[in-house]
Amino acid sequence: MNFNIKEHFKFVRMPFSQNIPVEFLYQNDRTREILSKMSFAAADNRFLVLSGPVGTGKSTILRCFTGGLNKDEYQVFYISCSAMTPRFFYLAPLIQMGIKPKFYMFNLKEQFNKEVIRLTRTLGRKVVYIIDEAHRLEQTARYSNECFEEIRFFLNIEYDSGNPLSLILCGQEEIWEQSCLGNAKCKAIVQRIDLTCKTEALTVSEVGAYIAAHLKSAGGADDLFEKDAIKLIANCSGGIPRVINKICIQGLLYAMSQSANVVTGEMISSVFANEELPNIVLSK
Repeated sequence: MNFNIKEHFKFVRMPFSQNIPVEFLYQNDRTREILSKMSFAAADNRFLVLSGPVGTGKSTILRCFTGGLNKDEYQVFYISCSAMTPRFFYLAPLIQMGIKPKFYMFNLKEQFNKEVIRLTRTLGRKVVYIIDEAHRLEQTARYSNECFEEIRFFLNIEYDSGNPLSLILCGQEEIWEQSCLGNAKCKAIVQRIDLTCKTEALTVSEVGAYIAAHLKSAGGADDLFEKDAIKLIANCSGGIPRVINKICIQGLLYAMSQSANVVTGEMISSVFANEELPNIVLSK
């Protein structure tokens, strides 16, 4: 028996994976609105916060957004907050540019500021600084307040005469809780936010279109999943794209094991009945 999903279904690439080409990414009205806001933020040096529940496609939207920027016009810096410190805020983009960072914090800030000025004023490029997993700023222990303060100081480089770059914070919904941006100590930062966006779960009607987009990217038939299978996936995934992907892969495996060319509702029911996925990720 052939246990290769790509070969069995004659896919040109694996569907329901994170590396789906940008041009095949499913976009609904909310996604297009978010991308429009992000494009405006990048072009006009705005401060934007993107938040949303786990698995609703925040990172995918970031990839789609950055993939659509002209590399000759924009310089994008991307960091994750998993190891965020005030020093890392300046150090990471310098390393990404291949520049040896200064050791002392004062010199590091000055070095970074000069590079931003060089990029924007000398080279005429727009700078977009993306901080992903920003809700984890609260988990960096004693550094959390310092990191937020660095963000405030950086946005004030030109004495409130305008942001020197576009800053995008991306994180889970907890970013607005009291332990993060909801803290009174962050009021000065929150007042500087220009735009907010929020990702949401897909509706039942959108799940089918989402699955079809992934199948198209893989060169598969758009009717590979039967209607009752899609309905079950929509109901049990809660419309969370990350969960939809995992259920669909399990459905493909069941179909392949039965030498079938379509995924039926019965197969999807078996995925849940046999507890192929942890219950915690499924909608109750």
